[in-house]
Amino acid sequence: MKRTFTIISLGIAALLLSSCGLTQSKVAAIEGQVLTAHEQMVTAAENLDAETMFETILDSDETIIQNNNRVQNRSQALKSIRDSFVGLSSLRYEFTQKQVTVLSPTTAELTVKGTSTAVTRQEQSFTAAFSQNLQFVRTKAGWKLQYAHHVVEAD
Repeated sequence: MKRTFTIISLGIAALLLSSCGLTQSKVAAIEGQVLTAHEQMVTAAENLDAETMFETILDSDETIIQNNNRVQNRSQALKSIRDSFVGLSSLRYEFTQKQVTVLSPTTAELTVKGTSTAVTRQEQSFTAAFSQNLQFVRTKAGWKLQYAHHVVEAD
């Protein structure tokens, strides 16, 4: 049943993309651009550089929710990330899966799975398996993260 659903879903996605005027080469180009934007975000996080990481996120006045807490604005969210990096000496991501789904010429979804390892300044190491669903939108400045949902997988 799952295989049939997947095949039907892929068929519907192909029809929708062709109606948007997206050729396979355009889809492949968008997939590459989204993966590049994601890599920039990951590199910034691994460098514990909150400011550069936030450059990859859509600049918006919308309310931001982090870790089930409502953050009023972008500067508060940036401060929260910056503060969380202070106690770390390193952060590394290893991905086991990356899948880009192009929804339109200006919207794409990236689903990733992997593990993250954080090492504190006291040399304590924490590794967790995770999955993420990220939605990117194309702006004049390139592909930006609009939405992210992060799940830490239970052991």
